[in-house]
Amino acid sequence: MKLNIKIKQVFLVLIDIMSFYVSLFLVIYLSFYFEKRHALAIHFDIFSLILLLWLIIFYIMNLYEIRDLDDKKKLFQKHVSAVLIGMILAIMFFYFIPYLKIAPKKNLFLFAFIFLIINIFFRNYYLSLIKNKIQKEKIFIIGDGEIEEKIKAFIEKNKQIGFEIKAYTKDENDPFIADILEERAKDKKIGLVIIPYKSNENSLASKIINKEIGRGLRVKNAIEASEVFFRKIPISEINNSWVSENILNKSKIYERFIRPFEMIISTVLSILFLPIFIIIGVFIKISSAGPIFFKQIRTGKNKQEFVLWKFRTMGIDAEKDGPKWATKNDLRVTGIGKFLRKTHLDELPQLINIFKGDLSFIGPRPERPEFIKILEKEIPYYNTRHTIKPGILGWAQLNYKYGASVEETLEKVQYDLYYLKNRSIILDLVIFMKTIKRFFISAD
Repeated sequence: MKLNIKIKQVFLVLIDIMSFYVSLFLVIYLSFYFEKRHALAIHFDIFSLILLLWLIIFYIMNLYEIRDLDDKKKLFQKHVSAVLIGMILAIMFFYFIPYLKIAPKKNLFLFAFIFLIINIFFRNYYLSLIKNKIQKEKIFIIGDGEIEEKIKAFIEKNKQIGFEIKAYTKDENDPFIADILEERAKDKKIGLVIIPYKSNENSLASKIINKEIGRGLRVKNAIEASEVFFRKIPISEINNSWVSENILNKSKIYERFIRPFEMIISTVLSILFLPIFIIIGVFIKISSAGPIFFKQIRTGKNKQEFVLWKFRTMGIDAEKDGPKWATKNDLRVTGIGKFLRKTHLDELPQLINIFKGDLSFIGPRPERPEFIKILEKEIPYYNTRHTIKPGILGWAQLNYKYGASVEETLEKVQYDLYYLKNRSIILDLVIFMKTIKRFFISAD
């Protein structure tokens, strides 16, 4: 039996639901032995609401990301963190809504402990099944590019995602291709073929693949495969035709649709966060000399420049020698600035930019004009980022570290290209939910 990634994720959710209710029944049996029926009736509906909250937390913590399940140490840390966060929110739920008439106290801790043991056991058992027992889809990779090599290495390292390299050749005219596709495809041993994006249409591979598609053979080019496996677009593979078709000619309806909501949400959040604005402003003033806000010229949609607002996190002489890349452990950052950057609270004033229309909530990060002059010369298709508004949150920020060099920015641009191609309300919600944890937990 073959299971694709979506089905594997559904099974993970079912395992978590099963673990949750089994843990609840065990706690009720242990704590309410003589009145377990009555206790179950009281607890079941309320804990079902808690379950929905826990599933969201698990999703935010990437515990349904199949490709990340093989790192057991990191997975265990995420697991414990997710359960602890779930406990804290459950405690708030129970103790701040008094009419529920349930005060679990030690039972909630017992529940979390039992759940963690049961859930880790069944998740590990399931992981061993999908890695070693469940039939994997056979892949044939054709191509001599860097991206084909990376795809091959990724599949070989991540057995849990459900693919297996059955054959590999760098030459599109290798006679070996005929044997693999014409003979073995009949027995459905090869389900997917990955070919170069700039594949030669007159090659042996192209001719045979065209015949075998009618027999159920699936084909993806290197760019499509990179989207699936790495969730980014390899700049080395694309050309002007790809950019025109997938980015420049995309509908702009979404941007017009989302604008009124951004104005309303930014206004509401500015009012709600006003007390936090005042507190942060006081701490900045007493910790170092200089203004509360830091204003800087950035480049937005269609390369229009605007003033970006942030809380000041560096000393006033941070750029006395000219513009510099910001780094992870920048010595120019003040004490309060380190806290603001780690929690991303320094970016709260950008709600002003969103209201004005300079920024969106989700989009590529806006860069400084001084650096853009360098980056657009060094990185192909860099300026495609300017086809939409920049944002506070983004796909590149979520998937890659802070870009502090041309090489690192190139990597981030590949994630930006993925976002530009696949931009949607669903993807924006995913980015928002996955970013939430970074306000409380360091990035992976």
